[in-house]
Amino acid sequence: MVSTRDGHELFSCVDTRYSTNVTPALDPFDIAINSALNVLELRDITLARAENEVGREIVLRLPVAERNVSDFKQKRRIERDRFSFCEGKRAGIVRFALE
Repeated sequence: MVSTRDGHELFSCVDTRYSTNVTPALDPFDIAINSALNVLELRDITLARAENEVGREIVLRLPVAERNVSDFKQKRRIERDRFSFCEGKRAGIVRFALE
């Protein structure tokens, strides 16, 4: 992760996944089945799932910025209060028009 202010690196991480599956092949039919299973294991969806899992684990390692979280919560409270105030005003206008 790189800072948008000055471009210095804030956080970096590298992770790898290994998929090991031991299946003994005793005859040619077993060899064919194992080969087909190995080809299916390298499909794009399997690789995308592994990348997604690695990405989630990397994000969990990021430190939480408490100041940003508290600012976000405070802004959310203000927006919620403003929205409920506007909804109350609308309800009053509708009630006035019906009376």
